Amino acid sequence: MNIPYRWADLTLGDLQVLMSNAPDLEKVGHVCRLSKEEVLKLPMGTVLDALNRINHIPEVARHEQVITIEGKKYGFVKDWDEFTTGEWIDCESYQEDFWPNAHKIMAVLYRPMKYHVGKEYSLKKYTAKEDAEPFKGMPADLFSGALLFFWNTRITRLQTLQASLLEVTEGVLNSTRSGSGTPSSTRSRTMTFSKWIKSRSSRFTSYFSTSRSSKT
Repeated sequence: MNIPYRWADLTLGDLQVLMSNAPDLEKVGHVCRLSKEEVLKLPMGTVLDALNRINHIPEVARHEQVITIEGKKYGFVKDWDEFTTGEWIDCESYQEDFWPNAHKIMAVLYRPMKYHVGKEYSLKKYTAKEDAEPFKGMPADLFSGALLFFWNTRITRLQTLQASLLEVTEGVLNSTRSGSGTPSSTRSRTMTFSKWIKSRSSRFTSYFSTSRSSKT
Protein backbone atom coordinates (compact mmCIF):
# COMPACT_ATOMS: atom_id res chain seq x y z
CA MET A 1 0.00 0.00 0.00
CA ASN A 2 1.42 3.38 -1.05
CA ILE A 3 0.78 5.88 1.75
CA PRO A 4 1.59 9.51 0.87
CA TYR A 5 4.10 11.02 3.28
CA ARG A 6 4.34 14.54 1.85
CA TRP A 7 1.67 17.22 1.52
CA ALA A 8 2.63 17.60 -2.14
CA ASP A 9 1.76 13.93 -2.72
CA LEU A 10 -1.88 14.68 -1.89
CA THR A 11 -4.28 16.35 -4.29
CA LEU A 12 -7.08 18.80 -3.64
CA GLY A 13 -9.48 15.95 -4.36
CA ASP A 14 -7.77 13.90 -1.63
CA LEU A 15 -8.20 16.76 0.85
CA GLN A 16 -11.87 17.06 -0.02
CA VAL A 17 -12.40 13.39 0.79
CA LEU A 18 -10.32 13.54 3.97
CA MET A 19 -12.25 16.57 5.21
CA SER A 20 -15.60 14.95 4.42
CA ASN A 21 -17.74 12.64 6.53
CA ALA A 22 -16.81 9.65 4.36
CA PRO A 23 -16.04 6.38 6.17
CA ASP A 24 -12.40 5.80 7.10
CA LEU A 25 -12.16 2.89 4.67
CA GLU A 26 -13.23 5.15 1.81
CA LYS A 27 -10.73 7.85 2.82
CA VAL A 28 -7.82 5.41 2.91
CA GLY A 29 -8.87 3.80 -0.35
CA HIS A 30 -9.14 7.14 -2.12
CA VAL A 31 -5.82 8.55 -0.91
CA CYS A 32 -3.87 5.29 -1.33
CA ARG A 33 -5.50 4.59 -4.71
CA LEU A 34 -7.01 1.29 -3.61
CA SER A 35 -10.34 -0.19 -4.59
CA LYS A 36 -12.95 -0.95 -1.95
CA GLU A 37 -12.23 -4.66 -2.33
CA GLU A 38 -8.50 -4.11 -1.79
CA VAL A 39 -9.10 -2.03 1.34
CA LEU A 40 -11.44 -4.66 2.80
CA LYS A 41 -8.66 -7.23 2.60
CA LEU A 42 -6.36 -5.11 4.78
CA PRO A 43 -6.13 -5.60 8.57
CA MET A 44 -8.11 -2.92 10.42
CA GLY A 45 -4.95 -1.87 12.28
CA THR A 46 -3.23 -1.19 8.95
CA VAL A 47 -6.13 0.96 7.78
CA LEU A 48 -6.23 3.00 11.00
CA ASP A 49 -2.45 3.43 10.99
CA ALA A 50 -2.56 4.64 7.38
CA LEU A 51 -5.32 7.13 8.18
CA ASN A 52 -3.42 8.43 11.19
CA ARG A 53 -0.26 8.91 9.12
CA ILE A 54 -2.19 10.72 6.40
CA ASN A 55 -3.95 13.03 8.87
CA HIS A 56 -0.60 14.05 10.38
CA ILE A 57 1.29 14.85 7.18
CA PRO A 58 2.98 18.25 7.74
CA GLU A 59 1.16 20.92 5.80
CA VAL A 60 3.21 22.87 3.24
CA ALA A 61 2.17 25.86 1.14
CA ARG A 62 3.79 26.67 -2.19
CA HIS A 63 2.44 29.41 -4.43
CA GLU A 64 2.98 29.38 -8.19
CA GLN A 65 1.65 32.03 -10.55
CA VAL A 66 1.39 29.55 -13.42
CA ILE A 67 0.46 25.89 -12.96
CA THR A 68 -0.15 22.98 -15.30
CA ILE A 69 -3.02 20.55 -14.75
CA GLU A 70 -3.74 17.71 -17.14
CA GLY A 71 -1.42 19.31 -19.67
CA LYS A 72 -3.19 22.68 -19.62
CA LYS A 73 -1.66 25.85 -18.20
CA TYR A 74 -3.53 28.17 -15.85
CA GLY A 75 -2.51 31.59 -14.54
CA PHE A 76 -3.25 33.01 -11.10
CA VAL A 77 -5.15 36.29 -10.86
CA LYS A 78 -2.53 39.03 -10.53
CA ASP A 79 -4.51 42.26 -10.89
CA TRP A 80 -6.93 42.42 -7.98
CA ASP A 81 -8.28 45.76 -9.17
CA GLU A 82 -9.64 43.84 -12.15
CA PHE A 83 -11.20 41.14 -9.94
CA THR A 84 -14.89 41.65 -10.65
CA THR A 85 -17.78 41.84 -8.23
CA GLY A 86 -19.06 38.57 -9.64
CA GLU A 87 -15.76 36.85 -8.89
CA TRP A 88 -15.74 38.11 -5.29
CA ILE A 89 -19.37 37.04 -4.82
CA ASP A 90 -18.69 33.55 -6.20
CA CYS A 91 -15.64 33.11 -3.93
CA GLU A 92 -17.67 34.24 -0.91
CA SER A 93 -20.50 31.89 -1.86
CA TYR A 94 -18.19 28.89 -2.30
CA GLN A 95 -16.55 29.57 1.07
CA GLU A 96 -19.87 29.10 2.84
CA ASP A 97 -19.56 25.36 2.16
CA PHE A 98 -15.83 25.36 1.72
CA TRP A 99 -14.49 21.84 1.15
CA PRO A 100 -17.09 20.60 -1.36
CA ASN A 101 -16.50 23.80 -3.34
CA ALA A 102 -12.72 24.21 -2.89
CA HIS A 103 -11.99 23.21 -6.51
CA LYS A 104 -14.49 25.83 -7.71
CA ILE A 105 -12.62 28.53 -5.80
CA MET A 106 -9.44 27.47 -7.59
CA ALA A 107 -11.25 27.75 -10.92
CA VAL A 108 -11.94 31.40 -10.09
CA LEU A 109 -8.38 32.16 -8.95
CA TYR A 110 -6.60 30.18 -11.71
CA ARG A 111 -7.83 30.63 -15.25
CA PRO A 112 -6.82 29.69 -18.78
CA MET A 113 -4.45 32.19 -20.36
CA LYS A 114 -4.86 34.18 -23.56
CA TYR A 115 -1.07 34.40 -23.87
CA HIS A 116 1.98 33.47 -21.83
CA VAL A 117 5.48 34.74 -22.57
CA GLY A 118 8.09 34.31 -19.85
CA LYS A 119 6.65 35.75 -16.65
CA GLU A 120 4.05 37.76 -18.51
CA TYR A 121 0.58 36.41 -19.17
CA SER A 122 -2.99 37.51 -19.69
CA LEU A 123 -6.02 35.64 -18.39
CA LYS A 124 -9.26 34.89 -20.13
CA LYS A 125 -12.30 36.64 -18.70
CA TYR A 126 -14.22 34.88 -15.94
CA THR A 127 -17.55 33.49 -17.16
CA ALA A 128 -18.73 31.45 -14.12
CA LYS A 129 -18.88 28.49 -16.51
CA GLU A 130 -15.27 27.36 -16.08
CA ASP A 131 -14.67 23.62 -15.71
CA ALA A 132 -13.53 23.20 -12.09
CA GLU A 133 -13.16 19.41 -12.12
CA PRO A 134 -9.48 19.38 -13.25
CA PHE A 135 -8.54 21.32 -10.11
CA LYS A 136 -9.38 18.30 -7.98
CA GLY A 137 -6.06 16.96 -9.28
CA MET A 138 -4.16 20.05 -8.12
CA PRO A 139 -1.28 19.21 -5.72
CA ALA A 140 -2.22 20.02 -2.12
CA ASP A 141 0.80 22.26 -1.55
CA LEU A 142 -0.14 24.45 -4.51
CA PHE A 143 -3.73 24.58 -3.32
CA SER A 144 -2.62 25.66 0.16
CA GLY A 145 -0.29 28.29 -1.31
CA ALA A 146 -2.95 29.74 -3.60
CA LEU A 147 -5.51 29.83 -0.81
CA LEU A 148 -3.09 31.45 1.62
CA PHE A 149 -2.14 34.07 -0.97
CA PHE A 150 -5.80 34.78 -1.74
CA TRP A 151 -6.85 35.06 1.91
CA ASN A 152 -3.91 37.35 2.76
CA THR A 153 -4.78 39.55 -0.22
CA ARG A 154 -8.44 39.54 0.76
CA ILE A 155 -7.66 40.48 4.37
CA THR A 156 -5.34 43.29 3.24
CA ARG A 157 -8.01 44.71 0.96
CA LEU A 158 -10.65 44.46 3.70
CA GLN A 159 -8.33 46.23 6.12
CA THR A 160 -7.72 48.98 3.57
CA LEU A 161 -11.46 49.34 3.13
CA GLN A 162 -11.86 49.36 6.90
CA ALA A 163 -9.26 52.14 7.26
CA SER A 164 -11.07 54.21 4.64
CA LEU A 165 -14.36 53.56 6.40
CA LEU A 166 -12.91 54.67 9.75
CA GLU A 167 -11.78 57.93 8.13
CA VAL A 168 -15.34 58.48 6.95
CA THR A 169 -16.62 57.67 10.45
CA GLU A 170 -14.21 60.16 12.03
CA GLY A 171 -15.33 62.80 9.57
CA VAL A 172 -18.96 62.08 10.42
CA LEU A 173 -18.32 62.36 14.16
CA ASN A 174 -16.32 65.56 13.76
CA SER A 175 -19.08 66.99 11.63
CA THR A 176 -21.60 66.13 14.34
CA ARG A 177 -19.48 67.74 17.05
CA SER A 178 -19.11 70.91 14.99
CA GLY A 179 -22.87 71.21 14.82
CA SER A 180 -23.47 70.47 11.13
CA GLY A 181 -25.13 67.23 12.16
CA THR A 182 -25.50 63.81 10.57
CA PRO A 183 -28.43 61.42 11.04
CA SER A 184 -27.73 58.85 13.76
CA SER A 185 -28.78 56.05 11.40
CA THR A 186 -25.85 56.93 9.13
CA ARG A 187 -23.36 56.66 11.98
CA SER A 188 -24.93 53.39 13.07
CA ARG A 189 -24.70 51.86 9.59
CA THR A 190 -21.07 53.01 9.29
CA MET A 191 -19.99 51.43 12.58
CA THR A 192 -21.94 48.23 11.91
CA PHE A 193 -20.20 47.82 8.56
CA SER A 194 -16.84 48.43 10.23
CA LYS A 195 -17.53 45.58 12.68
CA TRP A 196 -18.55 43.34 9.78
CA ILE A 197 -15.25 44.08 8.02
CA LYS A 198 -13.30 43.09 11.14
CA SER A 199 -15.21 39.83 11.54
CA ARG A 200 -14.72 38.84 7.90
CA SER A 201 -10.99 39.63 7.95
CA SER A 202 -10.35 37.17 10.80
CA ARG A 203 -12.64 34.43 9.57
CA PHE A 204 -10.11 32.15 7.89
CA THR A 205 -6.88 32.76 9.80
CA SER A 206 -6.75 29.23 11.29
CA TYR A 207 -8.99 27.39 8.85
CA PHE A 208 -6.73 24.46 7.99
CA SER A 209 -5.61 23.70 11.55
CA THR A 210 -9.19 23.77 12.81
CA SER A 211 -10.52 21.63 9.96
CA ARG A 212 -7.82 18.99 10.20
CA SER A 213 -7.91 18.71 14.00
CA SER A 214 -11.65 18.16 13.92
CA LYS A 215 -11.20 15.15 11.62
CA THR A 216 -8.57 13.37 13.70
